[in-house]
Amino acid sequence: MRDTLTAAGSILEVLGVVPYWLAAWQGKAKPNIVSWFTWTLLTLIVSSAAFASNDWHVGAVVLGNALGTGSIVVLGFWKGYARLTRFDAICQIAAIAGLLSWPVLHTVLPAVLVSTGIDAVALLPTLRHAWQRPAEEAWVTYALQSAGSGCALAATGLHASTAIIYPAYLFAADGLVAAVAVGRRHVRHAH
Repeated sequence: MRDTLTAAGSILEVLGVVPYWLAAWQGKAKPNIVSWFTWTLLTLIVSSAAFASNDWHVGAVVLGNALGTGSIVVLGFWKGYARLTRFDAICQIAAIAGLLSWPVLHTVLPAVLVSTGIDAVALLPTLRHAWQRPAEEAWVTYALQSAGSGCALAATGLHASTAIIYPAYLFAADGLVAAVAVGRRHVRHAH
């Protein structure tokens, strides 16, 4: 069952970006490069750490996320969506500072907590964008990736408390962006 959940989570993470990729290709979605670039770096690091600690269930799902987010970064630069506001720059500096702290973290829990914090900082520009321009965020991507992280949580089990922190965060964070984008769309259509 754990292997099935891991496979399902990985597939959801990779395929989850397809709606976003298509919407960005058509000019409907506009990815925040600060968020997507930071998520790509972070998920590559986290998946490597998970594989190194023999937690391949989380590693496989997070690697799927990294491949998907990386494709959005490439598309964002290709289609010219790479813009940097002052808020984006502050978030990117904070995220890079967090990434630079990784080598000095010698235990798993601080590394996982810092990773989660970096991801949360990188989430802010996209969450802000979902609030201000909900039609430019493909909410289906976030919903699918939230479901993929839910599969990772179920596959890992609650016994591995450190291993569930990041997937639990991703489950909540991606769900939040999906909810904000959908909710704001409904509010805008109601007015």
